[in-house]
Amino acid sequence: MKINLLLLSLLFAGFSAQAQTTVLWSDSSVVTSTTNPITAPRIVLLPDGTPLVTWGVSGNTIPSQIWCSRFENGAFTSPVAVVQDPAVPSLFGFGGYDVAVSDSHVFIVFEQLQEGILLARSNDGGLTFASPTIVQEHISGGYATLASIVVDGAGNPVVSYIREKNGATYQVRRSTDGGFIFNEPTTANAPAPGNAVCECCTSDLLSYGDSVWMVFRNNNQNLRD
Repeated sequence: MKINLLLLSLLFAGFSAQAQTTVLWSDSSVVTSTTNPITAPRIVLLPDGTPLVTWGVSGNTIPSQIWCSRFENGAFTSPVAVVQDPAVPSLFGFGGYDVAVSDSHVFIVFEQLQEGILLARSNDGGLTFASPTIVQEHISGGYATLASIVVDGAGNPVVSYIREKNGATYQVRRSTDGGFIFNEPTTANAPAPGNAVCECCTSDLLSYGDSVWMVFRNNNQNLRD
């Protein structure tokens, strides 16, 4: 029976008298071990510096799930299930979800096949997660996929995702109440040539003050930049 391991290594930087930097890696620590396939690990830091690791697990005999563990007292805590029933995340090799942190709040955005984009929220630093809320409802005749998330200066989540229906566009939704309700979407790639994006490439987001910065791969009549 094959056991899959998720490992974490810590990076240290030391400084000599000549101001040269020495980079050292610690021994790896086991985050989790399972016989099911592991996909898309992510790591973020809580405000006190505690590492929080998430990963996806899927298999032929179990429903897909996103798991979360904290590094405390030199070891990782028992994994906590992020997505509560009846929701089931749609996971694939490099993604299917994204994570962001604000104070003790952990936000995990994910795709649910045929159901749109959902957001799971923890108010206690990843120890427990509430039932997910809807970011983007099911799109009749299309789908939403490849969600990314960032937290703005007020601690509210901002989510981007691809909306695919007669062509792919990148939409962005913002919340002003901590992720319980999201406003109407804006099309982030509207000023770009071609009015379409690469339907298989994730975006990335940054937020500073009242600005949100987004990088994405465009598709201008199959010229992809």
